Amino acid sequence: YGSGPNLGWQPDESTPIPAALEVTRLTNAQVVLAPIMLQGQAVGGLKMVREGSQEALTPVELDLLRLLLDSIALAVYNSRLYGEVASTKSFLENLVQGAGDAIFTLDIADHITSWNTSAELMFHAPASAMLHQPIWTLLPRELYGQWRTEVERRGQSVQVYTRLSPSGGTPRDVLLTLSPLRGPHNTLAGLSAICRDVTEERQLRGQVLQAEKLRMVGEMAAGIA
Repeated sequence: YGSGPNLGWQPDESTPIPAALEVTRLTNAQVVLAPIMLQGQAVGGLKMVREGSQEALTPVELDLLRLLLDSIALAVYNSRLYGEVASTKSFLENLVQGAGDAIFTLDIADHITSWNTSAELMFHAPASAMLHQPIWTLLPRELYGQWRTEVERRGQSVQVYTRLSPSGGTPRDVLLTLSPLRGPHNTLAGLSAICRDVTEERQLRGQVLQAEKLRMVGEMAAGIA
């Protein structure tokens, strides 16, 4: 590249990529320049030099070269898609890991397949200890079976309030949302779970109700007096 008697096209602003395959015959070489087209735009260029001592390219060979250009364009397209998928995957992983609620997923056999940072904090268990463990190490087995059956029957998310007792921690009231994860042909591939700690919310609500009861008793006592 950039040397020899047949430099051909060079990537600078003054010489754009050719719009179509070009064959230039020189005294000592045959130079082929061609664009790599993706969705109507040139995303690269291909240069091939055949020395003068070799026979000229035949129409069949040029057709094969065009097929090669299409394959390269497809590879570029797939590479871009892969980059977009990897970027989206990274974004979603960061979103899940940074969520304030405990989020984890289950496979079809009810084993834990992912475990975010908030789940580690809520349940006092690192991901390394929880991955591939059955869900009933965390949730009551009988109740979970009922919840999963309800998710399968409805085909949509189910929300339940329950109390969990994390290992080494105090019992917590949580709002648990179980949602179906779909696989090929819309079959059930597992479940996703979101646990929101509502312990303080429920305690505050209880305090408000207790205060309301005391207020009503006070009003009744004042009325009797």
